[in-house]
Amino acid sequence: MSYLVAHGEKMKAGNLSGLQHHVQRETQHHTNPDIDTTKSHLNYDLIHGDQSISFHKHVQDIIASQRTSQR
Repeated sequence: MSYLVAHGEKMKAGNLSGLQHHVQRETQHHTNPDIDTTKSHLNYDLIHGDQSISFHKHVQDIIASQRTSQR
Protein backbone atom coordinates (compact mmCIF):
# COMPACT_ATOMS: atom_id res chain seq x y z
CA MET A 1 0.00 0.00 0.00
CA SER A 2 1.35 3.41 -0.96
CA TYR A 3 1.20 6.49 1.22
CA LEU A 4 2.14 10.13 1.06
CA VAL A 5 4.31 12.00 3.54
CA ALA A 6 4.00 15.78 3.63
CA HIS A 7 5.87 18.05 6.00
CA GLY A 8 5.71 21.83 6.14
CA GLU A 9 8.21 23.85 8.12
CA LYS A 10 9.68 27.34 7.95
CA MET A 11 13.40 27.16 7.16
CA LYS A 12 16.30 29.52 6.57
CA ALA A 13 18.11 29.50 3.21
CA GLY A 14 21.26 28.07 4.80
CA ASN A 15 19.41 24.91 5.79
CA LEU A 16 18.22 24.12 2.26
CA SER A 17 21.32 22.21 1.20
CA GLY A 18 21.07 19.88 4.21
CA LEU A 19 17.38 19.36 3.53
CA GLN A 20 18.12 18.65 -0.13
CA HIS A 21 20.71 16.00 0.80
CA HIS A 22 18.21 14.39 3.17
CA VAL A 23 15.17 14.42 0.87
CA GLN A 24 17.01 13.35 -2.29
CA ARG A 25 19.12 10.84 -0.30
CA GLU A 26 22.39 12.20 -1.65
CA THR A 27 24.58 10.80 1.15
CA GLN A 28 25.71 7.27 1.89
CA HIS A 29 25.82 7.81 5.67
CA HIS A 30 22.63 6.48 7.26
CA THR A 31 22.18 6.39 11.04
CA ASN A 32 19.15 4.11 10.77
CA PRO A 33 20.38 0.49 10.45
CA ASP A 34 17.03 -0.63 8.98
CA ILE A 35 17.47 1.30 5.73
CA ASP A 36 17.66 -1.09 2.77
CA THR A 37 19.69 0.80 0.16
CA THR A 38 19.05 -1.92 -2.43
CA LYS A 39 15.47 -0.60 -2.72
CA SER A 40 16.45 3.04 -3.30
CA HIS A 41 15.88 2.68 -7.05
CA LEU A 42 12.16 2.18 -6.29
CA ASN A 43 11.84 5.74 -4.91
CA TYR A 44 10.47 8.37 -7.26
CA ASP A 45 9.56 12.04 -7.27
CA LEU A 46 6.05 12.72 -8.59
CA ILE A 47 6.83 16.32 -9.54
CA HIS A 48 10.41 16.34 -10.83
CA GLY A 49 10.78 12.75 -12.01
CA ASP A 50 14.35 11.43 -12.17
CA GLN A 51 16.05 14.82 -12.37
CA SER A 52 17.83 16.12 -9.30
CA ILE A 53 16.90 19.72 -8.48
CA SER A 54 18.61 22.42 -6.45
CA PHE A 55 16.31 23.37 -3.58
CA HIS A 56 17.98 26.78 -3.25
CA LYS A 57 17.45 27.61 -6.94
CA HIS A 58 13.87 26.33 -6.82
CA VAL A 59 13.03 28.49 -3.78
CA GLN A 60 14.67 31.56 -5.34
CA ASP A 61 12.66 31.02 -8.55
CA ILE A 62 9.41 30.85 -6.56
CA ILE A 63 10.28 34.00 -4.60
CA ALA A 64 11.19 35.88 -7.80
CA SER A 65 7.98 34.85 -9.55
CA GLN A 66 5.75 35.91 -6.63
CA ARG A 67 7.53 39.11 -5.60
CA THR A 68 5.26 42.15 -5.65
CA SER A 69 7.62 44.81 -4.26
CA GLN A 70 9.84 46.78 -6.64
CA ARG A 71 12.57 47.31 -4.01
